[in-house]
Amino acid sequence: LNNNLRKYKLLEISSTILLAWSIYQLFIFRNLFIGDSEIHLIFAKNFINGYFLEFNPGTKSGGESSFLYFIIISFLYKLFGIYSAYGMKIISILSACWICFQIFEINPSNNFFRKIIGAGLIACSASFTFQATSGMENIFFCATLLFFISPELKSNLSLQNKNVLIKSIGLFLLRPEGILYPFF
Repeated sequence: LNNNLRKYKLLEISSTILLAWSIYQLFIFRNLFIGDSEIHLIFAKNFINGYFLEFNPGTKSGGESSFLYFIIISFLYKLFGIYSAYGMKIISILSACWICFQIFEINPSNNFFRKIIGAGLIACSASFTFQATSGMENIFFCATLLFFISPELKSNLSLQNKNVLIKSIGLFLLRPEGILYPFF
């Protein structure tokens, strides 16, 4: 009994530390807004102003690699203007939370704290929190992909997925590599 109490106490302490570290990293990266996020915002602004898929108004461009995210950001830009950058960050942070929840759910352990540690290990990675606060489409894509493949992961990778073609097209519109979804 005493050994089990120590083991659970250690799991509880580890879970708390991972959660605290993840929140601390989110705080560190809170002002991060870079790269593709800015590109999506410019494409959205130009689209709202009548320049579809034009980074520089008047010049068609193939620089938009995430068409579905571009449409989402355009909708945000129409509603909130330049403040849609905050909406992009919210999408990224919510996507990161969704990934952590999915990892928690997929974990086959019956122990709550082990499941928390599994999700916490991804959440406390600096690259994960960096992506979670950047406003880019990458973390949104990962959350969507994990949502699509989680039924297979929960069922020991037996293909129970329906509508693979529709999901592949949707993932492709989020990120070009999404077309590889059926091969998972």
